[in-house]
Amino acid sequence: MKHIQIFLLVALALCSSACNYLDVIPDNVSTIDHAFADEQTAQRYLFTCYAGLPEEYNTNIDPAMTGSNEFWQGTPYSWIDAPFKTPFRIKDGYQNSNNPYVDNYSGGNGGTPLFKTIRKCYVFQKNVENVLGLNPTLKERWIAESKVIIAYSYFCLLRQYGPVPIIDKEYPIDADPEEIRKPRNSMDECVAFASGLLDEAAPKLPLYISNRAEELGRFTQPIARTIKAKMLLLAASPLFNGNQYLADWTNNDGKKLLSPYSEEKWELARLAAKEAIEVSHEAGVKLYVYESSSMSKARLEDLTIRGGITSRDWIDELIWGAVPSGSTNNTNQIQLGAIVNFNGVSLVTSGGALFPSYDVTLNTAEKFYTSNGLPIDEDPAWAGKNVTSLRMPTEEEAPYVDPSSMNCEFNLSREPRYYSSIAFNRAKWYGNGQQGENFHIVRFYMGEPANTTGSLSEWGTKTGMRAKKLVNPETSLTGTPSSAVFTPIRYPFPRIRLADLYLMYAEAANEAGNPEGDAIQYIDEVRNRAGLKGIVETWSKSLNPSKPGSKEGLREIIRQERDIELAFEGHSFWDSRRWMTLHAQSNKVLYGWNSNADTPEEFYVEEVKKVLTFTYKDYLWPINVNTMIKNPHLVQAKGW
Repeated sequence: MKHIQIFLLVALALCSSACNYLDVIPDNVSTIDHAFADEQTAQRYLFTCYAGLPEEYNTNIDPAMTGSNEFWQGTPYSWIDAPFKTPFRIKDGYQNSNNPYVDNYSGGNGGTPLFKTIRKCYVFQKNVENVLGLNPTLKERWIAESKVIIAYSYFCLLRQYGPVPIIDKEYPIDADPEEIRKPRNSMDECVAFASGLLDEAAPKLPLYISNRAEELGRFTQPIARTIKAKMLLLAASPLFNGNQYLADWTNNDGKKLLSPYSEEKWELARLAAKEAIEVSHEAGVKLYVYESSSMSKARLEDLTIRGGITSRDWIDELIWGAVPSGSTNNTNQIQLGAIVNFNGVSLVTSGGALFPSYDVTLNTAEKFYTSNGLPIDEDPAWAGKNVTSLRMPTEEEAPYVDPSSMNCEFNLSREPRYYSSIAFNRAKWYGNGQQGENFHIVRFYMGEPANTTGSLSEWGTKTGMRAKKLVNPETSLTGTPSSAVFTPIRYPFPRIRLADLYLMYAEAANEAGNPEGDAIQYIDEVRNRAGLKGIVETWSKSLNPSKPGSKEGLREIIRQERDIELAFEGHSFWDSRRWMTLHAQSNKVLYGWNSNADTPEEFYVEEVKKVLTFTYKDYLWPINVNTMIKNPHLVQAKGW
């Protein structure tokens, strides 16, 4: 399928020399006249507004990917040219207010200047009215899209900085400086403003994209409604709803930026998620399942779970994705960081360079359930089990691991998502040039092909596990160690998919008291697709059978379900912040296997990779001090 999307068609507007002027803040009248001379040039201007959103799947600049505690990449800063250096330094405790990493407020250091994006949208809204002969319905749709861009920009700012100033119009270049030096608005005001834009926009957007060849990735009603649900869920979460640490955070005039705890915010989030689910279902969105009558159970599970993320096509489950076109949404780099080096490659002559960006921590791997669909510490079958002890796989485990090699208990008798999401030592890897039921064996002992590093001695696996889930099964790394070819299958990276929305609803419903009694229903839909039984039936056989029956117990289940189902997709980074769970881990460490070992007895030893240093102030980004100086009405995030 030809995927030329607005989101990626943006590349045409940004890369074409004829359209370079669109990258300049358009204050010049003749430039504005040129930009809105006709329908085609006006549409290109809209595309530059889309291009002003953060690339949330970009290894270089997205803190939620390589900056997440789901991964560990190593510590020596001689590797300063590593693609993930900016997000990695946030994780390693180097955030600062002089030159913040991933500064999406002012722009810079890997950040996207979102207020510039917002301003471009207002310029578009004002001037699109002057385009001669533009179909009124099309104009309404374009203006609606620009409103969603503004609203999503605010969502990104809110989750990163907390409440920010509301900019509700384009200010002229000769505006009084005091008019544009605004203080922060309250969180409630920011959420109401952005939610209002989404309510205005949604009815003017298509239910689904019919011209898939050219428009996939442009905003639809399900996208707008789901962004609203995400924003209201953020506002209802502990970070902004009853946060005692920020209770005294005020503007210079004493105005409080956060309000006291309110359960009503959870109900508002629930209703918004319910509306998003209903409109998504109306648009034909459904959980993805790979259909085949001729494949083994293990192979079908792999194609369902990995395919639901990395399919080259826009699958039914995808509500909003970033479609690859030109240089936009280059998932090549993601796959280079997650693929297993089966041939001992030290030099890739075609396709890129190998970096272990997505080595999975044991902290993340242990969150995945057992084969009984339960957490490790709640499954009676695992009580008293030493997870690092060694044994040969059973016949039931053989479809997922090398049946002829010793493995540790940790990797055996796990749920399907574990095997399709994580490449561990002696795991089976379907794909990489292998067809049907054929597979590779992951060999991670030091000196073996998957842990042979050649001239780049620093770039071997650091934890003994890789994020298989991020690699399309058809993507391949083939050839000899000295002359290898990387052949990626790029895919629309999932910004929002239905499983995320279902779990958002379940979370909000549980916290709101589950008024319709359907929170568990949506969790079970996600679990059933992964081959697991429902939570009530499953937990009835657990060490904690009453857990699903309490708000606190169901909260833990929902959070773990999100950590598993959405692993490695950029959600854990933000979820752990809005839940305010990271500071409690300040005395904990990130673990991995001893990947420098060449025997199972030495390899399967938990090794400290990083001592965490997260503090309360790290929940929010600092605003650049230069921006603070220019606008004395701004107050800094607490602790910075």
